[in-house]
Amino acid sequence: MLFYRCMNIGVWGDMSEGKFLEEKIRTSIAKNAEWIGVIMSPSTNTLLNVELMETAYDRGVVGNPCIVEFVQDGSLTCALGQITSIELKNPHIERHPIQKILSVRGEANPLTKQHDTRRIEISVSAVYSVDRDKVRPTTMGSVPPTGTRVYLLTQEILNALMEPHKEEIFYIGKIYNTNILLPMIFKHFGSSDDGRGLGEAYHLGVFGKTGSGKSYLAKMLVIAYARHPEMSIIVIDPQGEFSREIRQRRVLNEVLKERLKRKVEVYPTVKISLTNHETLKRLLIISGFLDKMGVRTRENQEIAAEIIVDFLKHPTRYESLSQFSTEISIKNAYTREVFDSVISVVRNNVGRIYVSEGPRQRVLTILDTRGEELYDEWRKITLLFSVKGKSTIDDIVHRLVEEKAIIFVDLSEQSAGNIFWNEKVQGLILNDIVNTLKDVGNEKFKDNEQLNTLVVIDEAHRFAPREKPEELELEELRMNFVDAVRTTRKYGLGWMFISQTIASLHPELINQMRVYFFGYGLSWGVELRALREILGGGGNDNHLELYRSFRDPQSSAILGKKEHPFMVFGPVSPLSVSGAPLFTVTLEYEDEFLKANKFS
Repeated sequence: MLFYRCMNIGVWGDMSEGKFLEEKIRTSIAKNAEWIGVIMSPSTNTLLNVELMETAYDRGVVGNPCIVEFVQDGSLTCALGQITSIELKNPHIERHPIQKILSVRGEANPLTKQHDTRRIEISVSAVYSVDRDKVRPTTMGSVPPTGTRVYLLTQEILNALMEPHKEEIFYIGKIYNTNILLPMIFKHFGSSDDGRGLGEAYHLGVFGKTGSGKSYLAKMLVIAYARHPEMSIIVIDPQGEFSREIRQRRVLNEVLKERLKRKVEVYPTVKISLTNHETLKRLLIISGFLDKMGVRTRENQEIAAEIIVDFLKHPTRYESLSQFSTEISIKNAYTREVFDSVISVVRNNVGRIYVSEGPRQRVLTILDTRGEELYDEWRKITLLFSVKGKSTIDDIVHRLVEEKAIIFVDLSEQSAGNIFWNEKVQGLILNDIVNTLKDVGNEKFKDNEQLNTLVVIDEAHRFAPREKPEELELEELRMNFVDAVRTTRKYGLGWMFISQTIASLHPELINQMRVYFFGYGLSWGVELRALREILGGGGNDNHLELYRSFRDPQSSAILGKKEHPFMVFGPVSPLSVSGAPLFTVTLEYEDEFLKANKFS
C-alpha cells in the first residue's frame, strides 16, 4: 500500500457524509455518465478488456478516464482507469479469401464495417469503496462480471468522489484527451496533525526534451509545494529562467508573494559570498589563473594553490602583519594589496613549486612582467569570496530553513557580472550548497527535527551525469548528489531533478525517485529503454505506446493551441493509487492554471 501511504489517503467522511457521498456518486453515474462499453473476457484485476458500444465508435476515446461501478465484499466499489488502447476486430474478414477480395475491391459488403467490433483496454489506476458511512481507497480483489457497464468519467462524478479531499486537491493539467481536471495531492515532508504532511521526504523527476513544457510544469510544482507555509524551497537555477520570472514579477512571483504570502528571495552569483578555502584552491586551478602565472602541470598547480591558500589562512607564517594595512584574508583577497602580497609569497616560495631552474625562472618572469593581467584574472576569481553586500551559503541556507523562505539561486552567466564564471564555477557553488544542506539536515536530525525542504535542480543531467566526468570537481558534485538522494530523505530533504534526458542522468538518482513526470521527446533508443525500466511492473506496452503517441508541442502549436502532454508515474494523484501511469496535458500556465487553483 505504498501509494496510499505516500499520499496519506485514509478513510474519508463521517456517517452522514458517507451516505451523502454514496448517494451522490450513484446519482452522478446514473444521470450524467455516458455508457460506452461492457467488460468482456479475458479481464484481470489490473487490466479490463471492454467491448465498445456502437454508439461510441466515432468517439476519440484513447486516454479518456472511465469508471466501473460494481459490488465487492458487499460494498459499492468504483474502479477508475484510463483507456490505453483500442483494437478493431472483424473475424469475418480475417480469413484469407475475404482478405483477397478486400485487396481487389476495397470492401466486401455486408462483412466490412457492419461486422466490425472495437475493443478497448482500460488500465485500472484507482479503486474506491463506499462502505455504508465511509469512503476509502482499496484494491480490486476480484474482477467485475462480463457485461458490467463501463462509463466515461465526468468532472461531476470525479468531484463527488474527490469531495473529501477538495481542500488538498491541486491541478496542473487535464486528463489526456479530455477537459477533465486531473486531481493531484502534493503533501509537505513534515509531520502534521491535519494530514497535510507526509512525515518523510521523497524525490521527483521532471523529464522531456527542450520545448516539452518541463519548465512550466516545474514552476507549477514549486507553487504546489509552496502552498504549505511550513515548507521551504530552494531552486538551483543554472540558466536563470526561474529567477528571471521572479525579477520580472510574472506568474511565479505573483502567486508566491501576493497570493501565498511567501517570503521569496533571489540570489544571483554576484551576490553570493563563498567562504571555503578549498573552493578557492580549486578555482585557482580550473580557472587557468595558475597556468597564466607560468605553473603548467596539475601537480605543480596543486602546490602553488596550496601555498596561496595557506597564506590567506595563516599570513603570519609568511610575512609580518605590520607590513599590511589591509587584513590578509580570503574575504579581502580581491584587493590590490592582498594580491601584491600573494605575488610576493609566490615569488619567495617558487622553489617549493618547481625544483628546476627553467620553470622557476618562467614563473618569476611572468610575475615581473604581467602583473596587471594577472591581477585582472585574480580579482574576477576572488570577488566570489568578498562579503560586502553579499550573503554566504550558510546565510542563505539559514534563511531557507529557519525563515521557511523560497529561494532562487541564479547561477546563470548573466548573474555573475564581472566575476569569473563557467560551468565548473557553477558546480563548485552547487557543491557547497549541497554540502551545507546535508550538514544542516544532519544537525536537525540529531535534534529530532526535520528540514521539510524541497531542492529543485534544473539541468540536472549536467551536474549528475551517468558517465564519470573527467574533471575532479564535477565528479565530486556528481557523487555528492548520489549520496544526497540516498541519505537525506530522513532529514525531510527532498530533491526534484529537471532534465532533458533520462539516459544521461546518473541511474541512482532515477532509482531513488518516487514521482516522475515524462514529457515529449523520450520515445527513442536509450531514452525509451530507460523509460521502460522505470515503469517496470507499473506500466505495460499500451502505456508506452500511448506515451509514444504524444505530439511534439511545437507541431501542435503550428496546428493550433500548443499543448504539453506528460505521463505521470508515482503517488501524486488519487486516480493512481494502484501505481499505474496517468496521462495529462498541462494547463495553460498564465491562465487555466491560475483559474483552476483559484489564484485569479
